[in-house]
Amino acid sequence: MNKKDYYQYINSSAWTDVKRKFKKTECEVCGIKDALHLHHLTYDNLGNETANDLATLCESCHMAAH
Repeated sequence: MNKKDYYQYINSSAWTDVKRKFKKTECEVCGIKDALHLHHLTYDNLGNETANDLATLCESCHMAAH
């Protein structure tokens, strides 16, 4: 998947549904409960993510992961 397709997906209702399904209520690294992002651990299943493909991270931990 190229960058354009990735960004279209991230801005889609399908991604909103994935976030609702898999996003946790606190950062899985530091435990902060605000400014949470859903981070892809792998892009192998993009569009068909499972819980093992994703991690809930606060903004700081998400930036550190990249």
